Amino acid sequence: MKRTLLYLLVFISVQAFGQNQINMGQYMVHQPFMNPASISSYSKVTFAGFYRSQWTQFDGAPVTQGFNAIVPLKRNKHTVSFTAFHDAIGINNNSEVSASYAYSMKTGLNAYLSFGISASLDLLQADYAKLHTIDPNDPLFQSASPLVPLPDFKFGMYFHKNRFYAGLALPNFMNNKIEFTSSGASKGTSGFDFDNLHFYLHTGYAFRLNDKWDLNTSTLIKEVSGAPVQFDLNAQLMFKRIIGFGTSYRSSREILGMITAQIIPTLKMSYGYEYNIGQIGKFSNGSHEILLIYQLNPPKEPVVSVPRF
Repeated sequence: MKRTLLYLLVFISVQAFGQNQINMGQYMVHQPFMNPASISSYSKVTFAGFYRSQWTQFDGAPVTQGFNAIVPLKRNKHTVSFTAFHDAIGINNNSEVSASYAYSMKTGLNAYLSFGISASLDLLQADYAKLHTIDPNDPLFQSASPLVPLPDFKFGMYFHKNRFYAGLALPNFMNNKIEFTSSGASKGTSGFDFDNLHFYLHTGYAFRLNDKWDLNTSTLIKEVSGAPVQFDLNAQLMFKRIIGFGTSYRSSREILGMITAQIIPTLKMSYGYEYNIGQIGKFSNGSHEILLIYQLNPPKEPVVSVPRF
């Protein structure tokens, strides 16, 4: 059963390579990994990195790493960032580097609206030698495909006021993939396809319960043509804005538990364990994800929040 599921994942991803989005369970802790416009909500130079091992004990399961650096510019109206991802699943490897820019405008008392755009370069490669074929000496499956660089773009909008935020993101404009040619070789293709556009709508509110406790709530809705709408419901209870415990439910039948802590004023850490309560959960021990956020010149009082403002 494990091998059958893996083969399905492999052959689907060979055709749809570059279309699948980065899967991150704790996106609400550091939203710039999802929405380029949200970088404008950071007033200090910030670095973030995460590592995710999905469906452990599942051969060829996804493994993802990401890094993000944010630099606010003049009066925080302009913000730039650099982001890099590496995503491996089955025989496929997808690396992405992108540069983002966001402009923020004040729309009211403590209210801001931001627009962000990213230019990305996708580096795609498929290692066909990892496939189990009928003929182990088949020359078409003896090595990896050439490393294929393809362009992509992202767009986002982000509004935040006091303890509330709402954002809209389009994480891809181009349909990038590796295809087989009539001669049996492989090549990269890139083109705009409206049906391939993903739409992310995310929003959240932080409730101040008393002088010690906060309840941070958020949701994410994902939509793409040809697939059912997916949604997340998230909640985390924070104690003195230093340590928090939370949970998340995804409509794809996944439950996430997480703990967030401000280790020192400059360093925040968040760990999440995700378990699939569907068929995949019968063949894996869940998914592990760790996120680190380092901020230069942080405020005197440490702030740890989900959603983050």
